[in-house]
Amino acid sequence: MVSTPRRYFVEALTVRRFEGESSVGRVYADPVSILGKVEHKRRVVLDSEGDEVVSDFTLRTAPEHADLLTPGSLVEHAGRTVTIIATRTYNVRGRDVYTEAVA
Repeated sequence: MVSTPRRYFVEALTVRRFEGESSVGRVYADPVSILGKVEHKRRVVLDSEGDEVVSDFTLRTAPEHADLLTPGSLVEHAGRTVTIIATRTYNVRGRDVYTEAVA
């Protein structure tokens, strides 16, 4: 079985999943704590609309957290809060290995 070792995901993060818009603004789910690996590297990525945007925050985590990391969700790490631009789950030979989100 191919998977990313859980010991790789050592940084504590708090995620508030984006649930939609209401008459008073954006609506988020209750905060959830997860472990992941964060990289601060500037790169150009495609957002959910297909437009090129600059990302300076990449998060890798276990594939079971993919549902939390939808575009628009908030992630707090080391006192900084970022908004997820795009998410992708990588798989090898049909098995999910890790989920990557950029903000």
